[in-house]
Amino acid sequence: GRALGAQDKLDEAIDAYQQAIKLSPQRLDIRCRLGKAYRDLGNSPGAAMAYQSALAMDQNFVPALRGMAIVEADIRPQEAIKTIRKAIALAPASGDLHEVLGSILREAGQFDRAFDAYRTALTLPDKKISSYYGLVNIRKFTGADQPIINEILSVLEQRSLSASERATIHFALGKAFD
Repeated sequence: GRALGAQDKLDEAIDAYQQAIKLSPQRLDIRCRLGKAYRDLGNSPGAAMAYQSALAMDQNFVPALRGMAIVEADIRPQEAIKTIRKAIALAPASGDLHEVLGSILREAGQFDRAFDAYRTALTLPDKKISSYYGLVNIRKFTGADQPIINEILSVLEQRSLSASERATIHFALGKAFD
């Protein structure tokens, strides 16, 4: 399923995941991959059903909570916030989960809380460079935000950045100076 999904053969990936679930119904990770494939296809009901099937087996399975929150964000933002907060309570050191919370809060118009969620994401060990871009899209930066700009500039000095991460940082800086 993963290889097919990576090739954008989402219908085939979905079929492969469904077959895998029949062979190993207890594998919650496969149910989540099925949910992501449905989500990538734009099939929110299918994605929700896949994530719900994982949550029915383990209501605290963080990847399913994350996926479900993303699906809920467009139709039930307050439920999405509750769902991702539950995931964060189970895995508080996950920068990814805090970034997802920031995205959901931003879309719900809760900009100050979204800003705080992105800042938290950036303090955690598994921070994602994309959190900087989320951060600068929350509000117009002022002179008071110079420490954040300096932090973004210091990230650019890291030689280990991929081309994609470097591009994201440049976009973030452009937005910060906008």
